[in-house]
Amino acid sequence: EHGEIRYEDHEMFAAVKWQPLSNLLGGKYQNAPCEIQNAARFDVNNDGSQDLVVKYTGCFKSRLLDWFIFLDVEEDVFKTYDDDTIEKNTVGKFPEDATALPTYILKTQVPVKDRTKDKLGLTLMSEGVGGWIVINPFVYKTTAYLAITDRGVLGTSPHGESFLIGKYKSPTELDEVCYLKQTRLTKKQGR
Repeated sequence: EHGEIRYEDHEMFAAVKWQPLSNLLGGKYQNAPCEIQNAARFDVNNDGSQDLVVKYTGCFKSRLLDWFIFLDVEEDVFKTYDDDTIEKNTVGKFPEDATALPTYILKTQVPVKDRTKDKLGLTLMSEGVGGWIVINPFVYKTTAYLAITDRGVLGTSPHGESFLIGKYKSPTELDEVCYLKQTRLTKKQGR
């Protein structure tokens, strides 16, 4: 198989210049193994103005997952913020609920024949990415996109089971561009 996606090796992902949140807000925001906070300035919602995006990576059951917020504020003003001020001035986030394992269900319908089957062989009603998700924003030809993948049902897969590319519209919706899912090959009996 192909292994992990090395985002940092791709020009589109490298265009988003992340820095530790502690560089902007001081030592109280130091990264730890299960609490990584980075910030970058780019137009995440493609409205024509630069946003200050704060990406959080935290643990749920010892496995990392991502979520982000963004603010319409200048960096020098942001440097005066604390947690409460950040929360009050947040103008967007993704996913909507980062308190549990988030799931993003595709708005675009996937034909029934192409949908995933559950353990009992029943076809799922919808497709999407969920559970331990990883969000990697990138910029292509001045447009920002979110590359979202999951780490599989158990949260242990380095490359996930689903991969979605979309443009941010709201905490619950993306303008979906591409959706891929890993197919599971099963060995046929008697061969």
